[in-house]
Amino acid sequence: MIFQSSSVGHNAEFAIEEEENIIREEGAFAEGGHDDSSLQNSGESTSKRSSKNRNLDVYQMAEVMYNASKMIEAEFANSTKMMVAEFASSTKLLIAAETDRLKKKEKLMQELLKISGIDVIQKFKAAKKIAHNKNLMVLFFGASC
Repeated sequence: MIFQSSSVGHNAEFAIEEEENIIREEGAFAEGGHDDSSLQNSGESTSKRSSKNRNLDVYQMAEVMYNASKMIEAEFANSTKMMVAEFASSTKLLIAAETDRLKKKEKLMQELLKISGIDVIQKFKAAKKIAHNKNLMVLFFGASC
């Protein structure tokens, strides 16, 4: 169902005016302001107006819901774009950090192989211990510079 993009404010004003008319008519009826003949005509008229107002209210409600769903759709699309951008940015940072970590591990082993006086197994044990601790990696590369 496609709704026209009419002014909801205008429709709301019309609905309020119609509701006030119905309340006035019902108030006059309750006060005994109508005789039996006018009661029939007024009842038919009020019934038609009430039915018209219900249709108008249903239309307005549907229009409000449609407009709200469009706003939600736009916000969801905007949020999705922002999440994709954040995810891409985070992914780039993670890839850069992992690439840097792998390069440092490779360089760590090259540096350890240069050390004389310890065997290869001890060098691998040292590399494993240093590589698994960020602080030891910082310390090792700070010391070797």
